[in-house]
Amino acid sequence: MKTTILLSALVLVAAPLTWSQTISISRNVFSAQNEAFKAHSNYLTMEIPYAPVKKVYKDLINLTGTQLIGRGEAHITVVTPPEYLNELSGYISMEEIDTIAKELKVQEAEFSIVCLGSAEKMKNGIFTKAYYLVIESQPLLNIRRQILKTINNRGGSPTLFDPDRFFPHITVGFVNDDLHESDGVYKDSSTCETDIQVE
Repeated sequence: MKTTILLSALVLVAAPLTWSQTISISRNVFSAQNEAFKAHSNYLTMEIPYAPVKKVYKDLINLTGTQLIGRGEAHITVVTPPEYLNELSGYISMEEIDTIAKELKVQEAEFSIVCLGSAEKMKNGIFTKAYYLVIESQPLLNIRRQILKTINNRGGSPTLFDPDRFFPHITVGFVNDDLHESDGVYKDSSTCETDIQVE
């Protein structure tokens, strides 16, 4: 009985979606300069106002009829944990990366929203789907390039870290679990599902 209910739910969330209205977001999402910088132990983020993203999250639940899991906050990851742990940590500390980010005014970095993207797959035998805002940002890319320049000056290989291999996004919500590069998901414009209208 329990198994039957679970399988029925999988069919429901896996069904194709049709968009009958435009997804919109408040331009307040770009007011990141009002958010405090947050330091993390093994990754770098730009903090984003959550209220505009939360509205998109609620609109998606209404449009899809699917209960999504939200993060309760919003950010753009600039350096991922695998990048720091596997590529950078031998040459530069997170404190130094944070200093670079602050010097280049990470919280004031301009960015644009390309679209609402989505990706889905079976993960550990469970259907997962993630929704996110696909982002473009030259200033955030410049921070990554400055990190590479710093480690190169210390003898790090120029091929150790690729700053241009960058898939900036803002997670909106997901079904069962989020999806990452380690899952073979690259959150770029190739995953666009619908346009986002900035109001």
